Amino acid sequence: MRTVDPELWFRKLKRPGIQVTRRMRFGQRVDTGLEARVRHSLRDALSEFWTNCSLASAKYYNIDQHQKWARFKHVFLLLLSLALGWSLMTHNHKAYDARPPLTVSRQPHYTTVGVHLFPAVALCSNSIISKAALHNYSTYLYTHPKNKQYGYRKSEIEHNLLDWGALLTLVLPPLDVNFNKFLADVEHHLNVTDIMLRLSGNCSEILQRCSWRGEMTDCDSLFATRLTALGFCCVFNSRYQAIDHHREPFMLDLIGQDYGLGVVVKETRDDFAYVRRPAYGMELLLFQGEEFPLLESGDVRMFPVPRNASLFFNIRTFSQYPAEDILYYPEERRGCRLEGGGMSWCLAQCRRDTAAALCGCVPFTLQPQAQPHEAPTCTVNELNCLNKHREKFMYLFPGEEAGPELSQEMQDAMDCSHCMVQCTRHKHSASVSYSFYSAKSRIFRNFLTQNLSLENSTTIRLFYSVLHQAWYKVEPQSRWYELFVKQGTQWVVVTGISMLTYSELMYHLTIRWLHHFRRRTRLANTALLLAPSR
Repeated sequence: MRTVDPELWFRKLKRPGIQVTRRMRFGQRVDTGLEARVRHSLRDALSEFWTNCSLASAKYYNIDQHQKWARFKHVFLLLLSLALGWSLMTHNHKAYDARPPLTVSRQPHYTTVGVHLFPAVALCSNSIISKAALHNYSTYLYTHPKNKQYGYRKSEIEHNLLDWGALLTLVLPPLDVNFNKFLADVEHHLNVTDIMLRLSGNCSEILQRCSWRGEMTDCDSLFATRLTALGFCCVFNSRYQAIDHHREPFMLDLIGQDYGLGVVVKETRDDFAYVRRPAYGMELLLFQGEEFPLLESGDVRMFPVPRNASLFFNIRTFSQYPAEDILYYPEERRGCRLEGGGMSWCLAQCRRDTAAALCGCVPFTLQPQAQPHEAPTCTVNELNCLNKHREKFMYLFPGEEAGPELSQEMQDAMDCSHCMVQCTRHKHSASVSYSFYSAKSRIFRNFLTQNLSLENSTTIRLFYSVLHQAWYKVEPQSRWYELFVKQGTQWVVVTGISMLTYSELMYHLTIRWLHHFRRRTRLANTALLLAPSR
């Protein structure tokens, strides 16, 4: 009886090699070196993997082992599928890197205003130096005993003190070098911040009347004079200076224009001695209380405050919280910080470092006293350097990929590319309604403005109009398991290589390789024992 398929009669039978399981393997060379045993055992394991794996191309290759062109076809298809799979994975990786790493999505449910801190409010005058303050301080310097040595007239003292306003505008007036020595002798230490505070307007005179939560409140308990990037301002609910860290922040859980923060401000037009810009009125800054109010940070909103008007600020708070998934992404990839200060603190520190590197000092508006700095506070003697680099302090370096439209920023700007926003943010905005007194025949008054002269004054009300505020969630564009599933599915469809194939490969590279290595080690030891001694 024939035991071979008649279709295979014409093929030449290739007899397998003799497999001898006894100690002595006749006619076979036994490798006794460690490197050869490792290499040959690895070859045996990979040969077993190729023969027994679940890969379709390998199965057809082994079935058609007597047909040369069929085997070549299967090898070619396997290599082609691997090339296509690798190119597809590379394309997906580049597309993933080109997309923004995070996405901000609005959540369907809302938060109440009572869980948020009320925003900080800064009322900044355009006047840097007040005439009344200038007169008082110049009189003090003129009558000081040290002035007998220097012999300054009162008009000369006032003129030199006016030049100190250039420390904020960074213009270059004519300077008297000896005047700084005179101030240092009088004050025993030249404290630029303290001198500018003495020359600025008094908040107790600017703030006429205040209210909080629908009740009249002393303005001194709500506002305080604090340093900002615009100079000294009357600030409410701030906590960015060390003196305010112990204060409890103000929170508001009421709605309505009379139940928020109300304030009546009034400035005397004739009291402006040195102005930041040629305009009357004030400016209102709206920001988060823990952050330094730096306009370039993106978290500060500035609104003009004209005279003879009532302003209604309907505040909206946008809260942003990170998802837990972004913890697994590096900071460079996600582009936001989970710890530390926000963008405003980082940009302020970057400006300090830039000014210290260029001019050897830090402008007083950048709070050099917030942290210990080696560089001193800039005086009028450093105005030449500050004026020279004033544009550098205004622009931020956009990066090497910027186009020709940003050539000015690329040539003369600060490199603060390491600064990032916080992943957890509370951003405040407001829709403002203006009601000018000149357009009204009669002015409506309530408890805030009752029996108060409103000439050259401004009434400001900041309030919530709705209890519920929207909040947003910061999430990664694609989570790691989503990328794994997408890449893995495409790889399996194109190449046919699945997790089972990888597990088979690991099995043959570990357990089966160890088996063959031990087998060849036993054969090598037996060959050494049976080898004839010389």
